[in-house]
Order: sequence, then C-alpha cells, then structure tokens
Amino acid sequence: MNVNGQIDTFVITVATGAFLGLLFDFYRVLRALYRPRWLLTSLADLLYWLAATGLVFVALLFGNWGELRLYVFIGLALGAFGYYRLLSRQAVRLMIGLLRALAWTARTAGRIISFLFVRPAGFLARLAARPLRRLGGMIAARRRPPPGGVPPL
Repeated sequence: MNVNGQIDTFVITVATGAFLGLLFDFYRVLRALYRPRWLLTSLADLLYWLAATGLVFVALLFGNWGELRLYVFIGLALGAFGYYRLLSRQAVRLMIGLLRALAWTARTAGRIISFLFVRPAGFLARLAARPLRRLGGMIAARRRPPPGGVPPL
C-alpha cells in the first residue's frame, strides 16, 4: 500500500475512534438516565463492544481491506483521545439537552392528544351513558319487590 493509502486509512481510523467515543458518551448518558441494574449494564456493555468491533471492522475493510497495522491502533486511540479531550463535554451537554427536549415534546404531545381526543371522547361516553343508566335504574326498580314485602297470592 502506498503512503496516500496509509494516510487515508489513518484518517479513517482517527474518525472511527472519535465516533466510538461519541457513541460511548451516548451510552453513558443513557445509563445515567435509566440507571439499569448490573446484569442489564453488563449486557449493554457487551453490545457496545460488539457494535464497536463491527464498526472498526467495517472501517478497516473500507480503508485498507482489513489490514491491521500499528498505525490503525494509534489512529483509533488518537481519535478517541482527541474526542474526549476536545468534544466530550459539549457532546454530553448537547445529548442531555436533546433528551430533555424530546421528553418535553413527548409530554406536550400527550397533553395535546388528551385535550383534543381523550377528554372529548370521555365526555361523549359519559353523556351517552346517562340515558342508559336511567333505563337500567327503571328496569331495576320494576324488578324490586314492593316496600311492604312480598304481595299475597
């Protein structure tokens, strides 16, 4: 492989390392938000590393047909280190802000749906049930024995 190909592969591995750092930060934010138990945390860790391995594999296939060289490991480490030193704090703040905005949007949409559809449907159901309740009360009153007890035969 010529020098240009190695430089391209190095740039791809640096970008892959930075993307893995971003993906790990997203995972950290979700873990902090939901606080899963140790078993679910262990399974999620395993899934992260399987996804990371697959991503690196695809990046290496794309960059240099899957050849493992020392500069590949250096590029991955440099990309992750650079991401954590330069962008991690801002990315975490942005993710938290986006998740809060998404939660606010979901709550607001739920309130709008409730106000426009659920409450009117409940009102109409109660309104339609009034005559049925009266009819049921009249039928039940007819079936009850008179107040003085059972009439003689």
